[in-house]
Amino acid sequence: MPASGAKPDAEGWPFPGKKLVSWKEIAGHLGRETRTVQRWEKTEALPVRRHEHQKKIDGLRLHK
Repeated sequence: MPASGAKPDAEGWPFPGKKLVSWKEIAGHLGRETRTVQRWEKTEALPVRRHEHQKKIDGLRLHK
């Protein structure tokens, strides 16, 4: 059982019908620490999709 306490569905997916919406959820699903999966996103091309509003927020941070 994942750290979230969610019970896996028939295919083993612990979040049936739910997207992983935080680094903590992604890390829990993979059984790793948050910083590890954040590093994997950059160094190992871990596919993380962000919602459009998050891209705008990240863009604003870069322009400060």
